[in-house]
Amino acid sequence: MSDTAKLNQRLELGGLLSEGGRLERAFPIAKMPIPVEMALDGGNIVWDTHARMKKVEPGKRMLLDFIQLGESADSEILKYARRWGVLMLCSHHQLPSTHNRPPDFLTRRAVEWCLPARREPLDSWRKFARRARLIVGVAGHLNQGTLFDPRQWLQTICELDAPDDKTPGAQVLTGLLGTTSKQRSRLAMLVNEWLWLGDVRPALLWEKDVSALQLNFGSPYTGSLFGALGIELMVAVSGQGDFATCSGCGQPYLRAKRRPKSGQENYCLECHARGVPVRRRVERYREKSQKGIQYGKAKETRKARTK
Repeated sequence: MSDTAKLNQRLELGGLLSEGGRLERAFPIAKMPIPVEMALDGGNIVWDTHARMKKVEPGKRMLLDFIQLGESADSEILKYARRWGVLMLCSHHQLPSTHNRPPDFLTRRAVEWCLPARREPLDSWRKFARRARLIVGVAGHLNQGTLFDPRQWLQTICELDAPDDKTPGAQVLTGLLGTTSKQRSRLAMLVNEWLWLGDVRPALLWEKDVSALQLNFGSPYTGSLFGALGIELMVAVSGQGDFATCSGCGQPYLRAKRRPKSGQENYCLECHARGVPVRRRVERYREKSQKGIQYGKAKETRKARTK
């Protein structure tokens, strides 16, 4: 059995996979910018902040593949970055630059804030990947009614937050992470910290090629890989189903069943209760029938003209 298959098996036992067997859930997340040109250079992913960017929607295996990067080769991390984008790390803190947004991004007052550097250490990628894997691992244990190893938990946290600190003794660990309620509380703090670092919040976007306002979750104006990963972690840990947009009222809702196929209509419970799907089917049937009648009349007219 491959490492990915084993991981999927553990995630399934931990109750972290959706009904469709995926760690990722559908969620209205803004598209993520990806530098068109990036390369490896001395243990770093190097990319040009002024180069052309393409945009991609978060999708299948984005989170699953990321949590496996903790011990991956440099080339595998680069391959992932070319598919899903970079972490936008700042050079000073080695954190996503969204952790220090300007307080007034409309008027751009003279304040200092972090900007994405064009060199991202692969070791930082691995540390964040291990933390993401820790988050889903802890959630899987708690869902099965067992505690996650506190020592392993603290070691993973310290490598980012306090790399020079030693792991506390057994008594301190028990006080911090010795019960289910304490681990649940600390796990929520980990996920919320990720969302905070990624500056995840509702953002109203009005695109030129879209005829209506759209509510996206991500940083202002655009999404980010780090923020999208945070949202996927939040939804996976909470055990929620896929998010979808109702074809009736246009509002996002949690879908208990499998996510709808592309282009397939789907409805929230309220619209089902109001009979919206039935009315839509009747309207489509009448419209189809009317088109059939019009086609028949046009055909008869053409026959009459040829006589």
